[in-house]
Amino acid sequence: MQHRISLAGIFPPIPTPFKENGDVDYDHLGSNLEKWNSEPLSGYVLGGSNGEYAYLTEDELPHRR
Repeated sequence: MQHRISLAGIFPPIPTPFKENGDVDYDHLGSNLEKWNSEPLSGYVLGGSNGEYAYLTEDELPHRR
């Protein structure tokens, strides 16, 4: 059985915010997501080559927090 996913609408890439010392700024990321969730977006583009995800260390990855 095949499932179809609608990709209509706006799917912005999510940038990774960093602090001055180079650490991922999770508080800023949360604030950004709150702002974006108040807009009529269809979804988000995460990971891949659109941001810094490929360059994060294991400790910086969100699932490690």
